[in-house]
Amino acid sequence: MGQKISPVALRLQTNKSFQASWYSQKLYAEGVHKQLQVQNFLHDVFHQVGTKATKTHVVQTPGALKIHTFFCSPRLFDQKLAKKTMSLKPTHFFQHQRTTQWQFLSNQMHWETLKKKLVFQSLLRNNLQKSTTLHLTNLFEQTRHKTNALKFYANHLEAVSQQYFKTATQWEPVKLQEFTKSAQFVAEYVSHALERQKPVKQIFSGVQTLLKKDPNVEGFKISCSGRLQGVEMAKIETFKFGKISLHVFTSKVDYAEARALTTFGILGVKVWICYKD
Repeated sequence: MGQKISPVALRLQTNKSFQASWYSQKLYAEGVHKQLQVQNFLHDVFHQVGTKATKTHVVQTPGALKIHTFFCSPRLFDQKLAKKTMSLKPTHFFQHQRTTQWQFLSNQMHWETLKKKLVFQSLLRNNLQKSTTLHLTNLFEQTRHKTNALKFYANHLEAVSQQYFKTATQWEPVKLQEFTKSAQFVAEYVSHALERQKPVKQIFSGVQTLLKKDPNVEGFKISCSGRLQGVEMAKIETFKFGKISLHVFTSKVDYAEARALTTFGILGVKVWICYKD
């Protein structure tokens, strides 16, 4: 029985919980429909942003809707972007540029003093203009916009959700830096790699390397089905590492499914991850 049924549904009474928290005796169908609408809506929004790995927890009350969305950074799914985040090696390039092109700056001048000097120079150039206050406002507009970007988009998404669901909505996004904490994130990582036509064995070895770094993971199992790498006949390839006790209900097993849209058809991905108690 542990091999055929979903491990999450089988462990709801022991160490798993529902992805929604609400109760309705007469409007049960309406509550289920609204929950599916919220999950599909946020999944499509984050898919447009660049990441499909999202988990949504919905709390419904008669007059309000509270949503928690857990998502991963798109840089974790794109190796080209991940390489750009590596630390730079120390070089003498900037030291050479400063000594050759910026000799008029004193080496003992503090940055705060230099910043005040540049601001006052810009004010002197615009002293005859009537838009001096506007100039000061636009001086730090870009920095202020970057710091409040997440809050701005969160408020905008709350307004759109409130108008779409006809209910007062509160949305709280939670960004995770490690996608090994959930099987859903790992499944989306594998599907993203399959869409980029990476070899299956290379994907399995990469996932194994990442999951080995997490000390809370005891074992995992990944199954991919379909026309893998463009073969004529569909097949199923499974990779297993470590310990996965599907027949023990007290073990913490997370399960997720994902789809990869390729030129050879839809590929199915299933992931089981067993965590330590």
